[in-house]
Amino acid sequence: MWNLILGLLLVRATLDSFLGDFRVEVAGIDFSPGVILNVLVLALFATLVYKNSSRAMFPSLVWGPFLLLVAISIAHTPDKIGALKLYGAQLTYFAFFSFPFLLPNTSTRNDSIADVLLMSSIAPFAFGVYELATGFNGDFRAQSTFPHSNIFAFYLLILISGILYKFYNQRVRQSVGASSVYVGLLLIAVAYLLLTQTRSAWIAFAAMFGVAALFLDRRLLLATLLVPTLLSVPAVQNRLTDVSSSNDLAAGEQQSSYAWRQLLWEQAFDDLEGSAAFGKGLGSFHINSATFSDSAVLEEGTTEAHSAYVQTIYENGWTGLAAYLFIYAACIVTLVKLRRFAQQEAIIGIVAIVGMLIVNYSDNTPYYLSYNWYAWSFVAFIICKCRSIQAMHLATKPQFFAQGVGNRSNLQQLRT
Repeated sequence: MWNLILGLLLVRATLDSFLGDFRVEVAGIDFSPGVILNVLVLALFATLVYKNSSRAMFPSLVWGPFLLLVAISIAHTPDKIGALKLYGAQLTYFAFFSFPFLLPNTSTRNDSIADVLLMSSIAPFAFGVYELATGFNGDFRAQSTFPHSNIFAFYLLILISGILYKFYNQRVRQSVGASSVYVGLLLIAVAYLLLTQTRSAWIAFAAMFGVAALFLDRRLLLATLLVPTLLSVPAVQNRLTDVSSSNDLAAGEQQSSYAWRQLLWEQAFDDLEGSAAFGKGLGSFHINSATFSDSAVLEEGTTEAHSAYVQTIYENGWTGLAAYLFIYAACIVTLVKLRRFAQQEAIIGIVAIVGMLIVNYSDNTPYYLSYNWYAWSFVAFIICKCRSIQAMHLATKPQFFAQGVGNRSNLQQLRT
């Protein structure tokens, strides 16, 4: 069963664009083949919970309030089919967060999730070379095997977190050859991140490296020496200039994507008046945007919120936002508490969460299924890894004190 879960993670990045583009209609409802994988994931999750219900306590406490509020909101959403689809996807995020807790500790000790995360990049990296050779479909934005450049960028942020984990884990084992491989993978991932031209991912990456440099390895601050060179790249300059452009959107002219988002959010909050506590129901933003957005924002059709936070507030109210942020806060607090036993692992987990929180601000991350699978499974893996180190430390603590050996050196031995 564990191998099947790892197999899903291994191929999901490769199949992301295909599963999104290939659609079938059943009883008038549009589906992608990905729904089959979702059902499989939920079936695996239900089986594991049935066998190990006590292990599901922490994931349920973390995700339970949010999932309960979202489920209740489906009752009053104007788009129940769309809401059920999104809720099914969110349940799979919860499932992948739960899997490392539901399986034996050996599954977290042997780094299988981190290894599979890195191996999942083989096809996206290879296809990226083809994109580079063919001019990125004319827009010079790498998207690889993903349906949009932003999704590829967010996946890369989680991949970078995984690379950092493996690098520092190998450094403890003093494996110079493996460390060199991870440095090379990191450079490739960063290069692709630049080629996605996703500004929110760039900001998230800078914040992630800042946290890692302050609390994990000060030598990472040397990366700031590359900033002037990166800022001199024309593509980077153009993307950053677009943020500060000041065309008059109200007059119907095209402005920066961030200014467009701000006006969209303002109109959404105006429409939310009277429903701010619990929102208008899961999936309601998409269908309601056709009515609350004026022609300066949306000439026709519908749109998403382009912010996980705004979408959550609009659809589930401020109560829903609190429950959503509680998921991240609970993970961060848990990792902070475990930091005394597993500092490197805990910091890298926090680094990944920092990136997730930043990209949530300006993109439709709740809809990016593959990204969420990798993100939440990695965060959960790190928590389980830290707990495993903690348990081994506590089990051998009397022996450590009897030998008079420092905690830090022994904790490094436990990681091996």
